[in-house]
Amino acid sequence: GLALLQGPTLSGKSTLIQCFVNSLHEDCAVAIVDGRDLEPSVLLRSVLDQFGYEIELESDNELLGLIRVFALQQAAHHESPLLVVENTHLLRPAALRAVCQLADLRINTGSALKIFLVSDRSLQTIITAPAMQSIAKRMTYDFHISPMTQPETRDYLYHKLRAAGSVIPEYV
Repeated sequence: GLALLQGPTLSGKSTLIQCFVNSLHEDCAVAIVDGRDLEPSVLLRSVLDQFGYEIELESDNELLGLIRVFALQQAAHHESPLLVVENTHLLRPAALRAVCQLADLRINTGSALKIFLVSDRSLQTIITAPAMQSIAKRMTYDFHISPMTQPETRDYLYHKLRAAGSVIPEYV
């Protein structure tokens, strides 16, 4: 499906994504793209590059077509590839439309491309826009995380130090 991960800077979004990606099977294709001010062609080339393609196509439609073929082929044979777009709120509108087109990719068992949209800001206004229907209808999860409080941070560090072998973590 499609998941949103939203939270302020330094709340652990990238760490969470990296842990999730590391938990996937080795043969799962993953592309992690920073959406800051990206044009569709740069976004699509970056995705294809991370999926293992080195191509010189110019047209956004050709790039989209190649991602479609790859995603459908992967999904049909074993596991749908994963696309993570960080800083989704900073994507240019045309690049966001390209993400919508990728969100429409389906095979008979479900989505042909898993998508994580990550943002420092709420994505509600983007997702609820009429042009974003293909994203809105695919959304299965909407996570909002916040920075840890001081007591949560203390407990977290305590448990991490214990796990790392510290005998008396209170004194570190």
